[in-house]
Amino acid sequence: MQTQTLVRVIFFPANNPNQKMAAIYNSARDNFDKGHKLTLYVDSDASQNFVDKLLWSTPNQSFLPHDTLDPSNELIAITRNLNNTHQSSSLFNLSSKPILSFHPLITTIFELEDNTSSQKKTISKEKFDHYKALGFHIIQSSS
Repeated sequence: MQTQTLVRVIFFPANNPNQKMAAIYNSARDNFDKGHKLTLYVDSDASQNFVDKLLWSTPNQSFLPHDTLDPSNELIAITRNLNNTHQSSSLFNLSSKPILSFHPLITTIFELEDNTSSQKKTISKEKFDHYKALGFHIIQSSS
C-alpha cells in the first residue's frame, strides 16, 4: 500500500441516479477538455457497459471520446485494471471498495458520496474513512 501524501480524494454527492451520471460525465468532460487522462475504474462488466453507453450518449446528439481497451490511447479509459497502463494521474473509482493500492502516478481519486441507499451510504463512509486514515486530502464537492 502506498503512503502518498499528495493524493487528493474528491467526493461528489449523489442522492439519485441522475447525480451519479452527472458526476461521472462532468469529471470525464472536465479532464477531456483540459487534455488530462482519466481512468474510470469499474469492478464489473455491467458497470463498464453502463459507463461506456453513458459516455457514448451524453450529451444528446454527441458523445465523449473514450475507450474500454487496456491500454488505451484515448484521454478517457474505462477499465477493470488498476495497473494504470493508461498512465493517467486521475482515477474515478466506480467500484464498491476503496482503492487500496494504485499506481504512483495517481494524484487524484474521484469517488461518489452515494446516498441512494443505506448500504451505499455505508460503503461511501467506509471509503471516506479509509482515505482519511491514509492522510489523503479529502474534498467534498458541492456539485
